[in-house]
Amino acid sequence: QTVGTNIGGIFYSLNYGATWASFTGLGNKQWYSISMISSGQYQVATIGIGGTPEYIHASSNYGVTWTQQTTTPNIYWTGISISSNGQYISAVSYSSNASTTYPGYIWTSTTPYPNLAVSNGSIFGGDVSMNSRLFVNGDVSMNSRLFVLSDVSLGGRLYANNIYLPSNGNVFVGGVALSGGGGGSSSSATSDFTIPNRLFVTSDASLNGNVYIGQNIGIGISGNLFTVDVSGTANFRGPVNPVTLIDNSVLLTNAPALDFANNFAKTFNSSSTSVTGSVLFKNISVSATGQYQIAVYGSLIPYVSSNYGITFVSPTASINNPKYTAISANGQYQAVIGGSTRIYLSSNYGSSFSVLSGSINQTYSTLAISSTGQYISAPVPSSSSVALSSNYGKTFTTSNTVTPTTGATISVLSMSSTGQYQTVVAGNGTNAGNIFISSNYGVTFNNSTATTADSYTCVSVSATGQYQTVGSNGTSTGYFYYSFDYGASWFTSTSFSSKLWNSISMTSSGQYQVATVGTGSTLDYIYASSNYGVLWTQQTTTPNMYWTGISISSNGQYISAVSYSSNASTTYPGYIWTSTTPYPNLAVSNLAVFGGDVSMNSRLYVNGDASMNGNVYIGKSIGIGISGNLFTVDVSGTANFRGPVNPLTLIDNSVLLTNAPPLDFANNFAKTFNSSSTLVTGYTNFTNISVSATGQYQIATIAGNNVYVSANYGVTFSSITVATSSFNRSAISSNGQYQAVTSSASLQIYLSSNYGATFVVLANSTAAIYSSIAISSTGQYISASIVASSNAALSSNFGATFTTSNVVVPGTGATLAALSMSSTGQYQTLVASAGAGPGSQVGNIFISNNYGVTFTNNSSASSDSYSCVAVSATGQYQTVASVSVSIGNIYYSSNYGTTWTSSTSFTFRNWRSISMTSSGQYQVATIGTGTTSSYIYASSTYGVTWTQQTTTPPIYWIGASISSNGQYISAVSYGNTSSFPGYIWTSTTPYPNLAVSNTSLFVGDVSMNTRLFVSNVFVDRISESINSAASNTFDFSLASVFTYTPASGTNWQANFTNVNTGLIYNRSYVASILINTGTNKAYGSTVTVSSTSTASGSTSTMYFSGGSSAISISSATYVVQTFVFVYGASSLSYVLSTVSPYQT
Repeated sequence: QTVGTNIGGIFYSLNYGATWASFTGLGNKQWYSISMISSGQYQVATIGIGGTPEYIHASSNYGVTWTQQTTTPNIYWTGISISSNGQYISAVSYSSNASTTYPGYIWTSTTPYPNLAVSNGSIFGGDVSMNSRLFVNGDVSMNSRLFVLSDVSLGGRLYANNIYLPSNGNVFVGGVALSGGGGGSSSSATSDFTIPNRLFVTSDASLNGNVYIGQNIGIGISGNLFTVDVSGTANFRGPVNPVTLIDNSVLLTNAPALDFANNFAKTFNSSSTSVTGSVLFKNISVSATGQYQIAVYGSLIPYVSSNYGITFVSPTASINNPKYTAISANGQYQAVIGGSTRIYLSSNYGSSFSVLSGSINQTYSTLAISSTGQYISAPVPSSSSVALSSNYGKTFTTSNTVTPTTGATISVLSMSSTGQYQTVVAGNGTNAGNIFISSNYGVTFNNSTATTADSYTCVSVSATGQYQTVGSNGTSTGYFYYSFDYGASWFTSTSFSSKLWNSISMTSSGQYQVATVGTGSTLDYIYASSNYGVLWTQQTTTPNMYWTGISISSNGQYISAVSYSSNASTTYPGYIWTSTTPYPNLAVSNLAVFGGDVSMNSRLYVNGDASMNGNVYIGKSIGIGISGNLFTVDVSGTANFRGPVNPLTLIDNSVLLTNAPPLDFANNFAKTFNSSSTLVTGYTNFTNISVSATGQYQIATIAGNNVYVSANYGVTFSSITVATSSFNRSAISSNGQYQAVTSSASLQIYLSSNYGATFVVLANSTAAIYSSIAISSTGQYISASIVASSNAALSSNFGATFTTSNVVVPGTGATLAALSMSSTGQYQTLVASAGAGPGSQVGNIFISNNYGVTFTNNSSASSDSYSCVAVSATGQYQTVASVSVSIGNIYYSSNYGTTWTSSTSFTFRNWRSISMTSSGQYQVATIGTGTTSSYIYASSTYGVTWTQQTTTPPIYWIGASISSNGQYISAVSYGNTSSFPGYIWTSTTPYPNLAVSNTSLFVGDVSMNTRLFVSNVFVDRISESINSAASNTFDFSLASVFTYTPASGTNWQANFTNVNTGLIYNRSYVASILINTGTNKAYGSTVTVSSTSTASGSTSTMYFSGGSSAISISSATYVVQTFVFVYGASSLSYVLSTVSPYQT
């Protein structure tokens, strides 16, 4: 047994620990770890606790004496362990600062078998086993043959000048003889052949099986150009150059090169996701393929794209003042500098970001990331050094300190794909600066003295690091400088001078490069180079903008750039712009056969017919003819339209309508309101109303112990009793299932999960006075503003549990008044009010983009007493209003609440509530305090302009809510007199009137909310009573009306005089018998129609006979039989004597 101490020697025991002796031959050591083999003879130990470098120590006499193994590394050892027989030893070391001198590693050692030296003859009577190699320094001479009874395995090559076989000998491969010694007979091999050099065959080679070739095959002297005659199928699993077939047609087997010659960086289009307002986009980074992109501007959130820059979204992140970005090759790792002093990293393709703790409290200018994301480098201008991470941002070290020219500071850094080669530039804005290069992952940077003194502002490095380009903004220079040798030497590009270069990016090869010019006040174009930065061209076909940053994909196919706008200018907007380098046009003069999918980024022109044996799938629009949308389609079979189809003009000029027209917002939006058929008696104080997305489900609150819910679009409401009173606010989910209300009496939140049928108190919500409540479209997120604590109660699990947001600080005297959220709940806006009196303009607008966890005071908004707020489904459009008597404005935002503009349509209004459609375009608002009557107000311009709807009732409006598409609006009023009752009011935005000038055919149901006016359909109605109780023949030439009591089973006939039977014969008419027995009415069955005519044709008789299904009437008091004739003639076709027909 052996033990070590940390103050001196080692103690050993040879008798099971009964007695102990010490070894102090090495002085005072801090023994840290001991291990021994199973017998105890051989032992190893380590010294140190991370403070002193030391060697490994060993004992071969049971721990009695120890030796310092000075051939082992002198580092911070911490632990050691040895195998049972002592053959294998492993140890571990400690590193406190990621030092390469004293690294934290796992170390191994193997105790080998000794070498065997034979100086004389050796005879081995038995087998000889060797675990390692046998080295023979001299010749091996054998007086006789060497017999090997079993296999001989050679790990390396066997060299022999000649191998002689007797005439009857063979070389066997796989058990089969290759050739006879002198016979030359044909042989075959059934196993693999490996030949390190060429195989020469002077005659034909016949192979019955496959031939596998790992590298190139050359036939003939010319190498790549040769003839191959294949009688069967040829399968090419790798890229194949275009093949000319026997008919001179060309077979293309892979995509051609991109069209850099004609279409590189020529055109840029703004992304469909554009941020409006005074937007300062600062930087953008693109992944190797171009699929993933990240851009930042002066906001709290970056914008990320996963579809090649087509659209950008905001992740769940709040980054203070982000200003620079970097992205790994596959887009997984995305880094952002926030607030200059922190680095944020996403490892999930930009979905979420977290701060790198090791990066805090440094002032960074830019950053770069390697292709894998492992290496991150960020210049620190204040210390003239670079912060370095080699473990995906977990920890950071610092490079050496560089010495820029006086007045210059380091700013921008770029690195190679692996991170080995890094270049950082410095400048002072005039003509002084430096280029510092590193070839050891940024550990040390050296000043590249081969450059011209200039103020360097941007840099880009190729994937290998060989090609590098820097730009400057010197007052008398402003050049590009390029290097072909890893930054060792530099040359000046004289294509342009005196430019303020601010961004540069290149492809992985370095051949194709793009750059931008600008400081936020300089208009210019995009610049491009196709020869490694030597020559540059100004791309005058690109927008002339305030460019701030640019980035290009690895192969140059995708380019994205960002621009700057200081005043929300529509001429020079702050946008994200994208450009695609396309494949070249393919001209086919003969038959082209495509065996697989064909992807085209642009149009396909076909001069002749196009014949397709299969289906054609078109993801977007199809335009036939030059005019685009107006074209002719000849369909011989059935045409199935699965999406919306515009009205179609048929061959007879009739029009086929295939979908509902848009709502009539232009003429009938919020124009009229009708009180609900469910009226609450008395002077009811309604407080709020909320409407589901479709408008079907609605909930209204009153200052009492019940709420009113509707499931039929507000036509009727049912009273639901809840065990409390004084309900003041409500909210409803998109489908109406979840409905929430707050009570100022019980200080609780109540929730219904069954469409308002029953409500339960949310026990985990804070007891407080809630000034407002909002709910996400699914019902998952619930937020309610708390007056006393100036924060919001938050639930992300359908009200099961609640947390609270950060505490906000309203202006002096102001309290939280209203809250609204986007459809997902991600974007939430909270407003504060100080009432309507003088001096109340101290309220605030607080915005959140992380589901209400943190609200930030928007200092750019005007100070006012904000009373209500509404947010669109995406969160992009928001509107707030105030109650201040001296201002009383409406304010709108179109960039997620970042900036606000005042609507000048109406001022000095006491705004009470606002609601908007999911798109944000259509909005309604109410004014009132319970003592001021007013109208409803409406906006169709995202809250920019408003109109007073003077056709609505002038009463005490309290709240209004609108459905997702704007079709249904409900509002509540406050009642204190019979003149101003407390009602629920509803308004419907109808579909526009349909004017039909020709024939209309409706195949399905037709639903009409109002009357149908028809101007050119004639209806002749003839009514005649039965003239005799004994007769069953009715003469419709008589005008008298009699009563008749029929007998059971009577077959009735009707006689017409002067009826044109040519118009009515064999037509379908309605024949009905109205039976009135006091208060009971019924219609009899439709009867059979037949007719006869006299020879002269002047008199015709038409019989309506029940036949076998005769109508049986036995208890009728009287009978009136009515015949209605409907036809589409331009005028009446016949005249009935003594009966005047009329039109309806």
